Amino acid sequence: METLNPILSDVLNRARKTAFYQDRLPNSSWENIPLTTKSDLRDSYPFGLLALPHRQIASYHESSGTSGKPTASFFTEADWQDVVSRFLRNAINVSENDWIFIKTPYSLVTTAHQMHRAAEMVGATVVPGSNRTTNMSYPKVLRLLSDLPITAVWCLPTEVCLWAKAARQLNLNPITSFPHLRAFLVAGESLAPSRKKAMESFWGRPIFCDYGSTETGSLGGQCSHGNMHLWEDRLYFELVDKVAQNCGSLVVTSLHRQAMPLVRYNLGDVVRLGAADSCGCGSRFRTIEVLGRKESAISGPDGPVFPIDIEEALFSLLELPGDCLWRAKWMGDRLKVEVDRPFSNALAELEMKLRLPITISYVEDILPRDHLMKETKFSKPKYLLSADDSWHSAITY
Repeated sequence: METLNPILSDVLNRARKTAFYQDRLPNSSWENIPLTTKSDLRDSYPFGLLALPHRQIASYHESSGTSGKPTASFFTEADWQDVVSRFLRNAINVSENDWIFIKTPYSLVTTAHQMHRAAEMVGATVVPGSNRTTNMSYPKVLRLLSDLPITAVWCLPTEVCLWAKAARQLNLNPITSFPHLRAFLVAGESLAPSRKKAMESFWGRPIFCDYGSTETGSLGGQCSHGNMHLWEDRLYFELVDKVAQNCGSLVVTSLHRQAMPLVRYNLGDVVRLGAADSCGCGSRFRTIEVLGRKESAISGPDGPVFPIDIEEALFSLLELPGDCLWRAKWMGDRLKVEVDRPFSNALAELEMKLRLPITISYVEDILPRDHLMKETKFSKPKYLLSADDSWHSAITY
């Protein structure tokens, strides 16, 4: 690599103020700096990667911990301004005219807070729905989308499918029953282009994608031409462990982060990068396709097969509707696939496209119908009971 530029030198100087990086960053070449891993972040919990005094920290966050011990993440107000300003570059174009329904977790993860701050920055109205809470059932979601002038939703891609299923059970039409809704903004899962197209057709509205993590905030967003671009003016990206010329594990260095500088952080995601200036939108930033975690892939004859590859094949070859749910299991010698909607017979085409032996079946109750209609009420603690009350109703959350 060429001589270290001033921006990267400044990143290293800030990083050396942390306990983790102070003896880890050589003064030789960039390539000699060891990668930072998710395990490093876990081992440094809680303050090993903090570069500033506690009084300068605006908020503390943690990863969801779905794949192990959670990791800590710190932000100053300036850090948040950086995260939010790049998040707002997404082509969904959130503005003061929007009512934004936030349906991602309001908790230690950053996702809901990122959108909440972004909406406030542009003067949009926030509807803080949260996620995985007993007080936000699918019927309630649909009521809010119908009764309020909600124009955009921030959620997981799967949520878009589940709401469509719930709407059908309630005799609502996703296209006509929510007149103010103009678009979805999704993140947190890989979404195959063919499934995205099917979902957009089912709802009659565009779906925009964002890519990021709790540790970094938004790393890339969708442009008006439908491609995802990396924010290369705010973060430095590298590919390691390449499986092809432009495909490998994504490594990111935060260029402006104050509270928690990250140097050569390996996200663990396998991605495919496109050339700069290759998109018709005119962006000078490279495009990115997120394939998934290396450990989630199946070893195929032509290389790894990721869940997004299976999803793309299913929705492009079976002509599945946008609210279709699927699941698959690698049996060691074949891929067993189940979908919850009837499909055209395209098994031979699936096997040819994925280069794997496959069995596929229609299973109606991948998600039980009554699950979508559950309306669990929130209840406050009750200490003085009436004679007819159950003792179990005293303290219920």
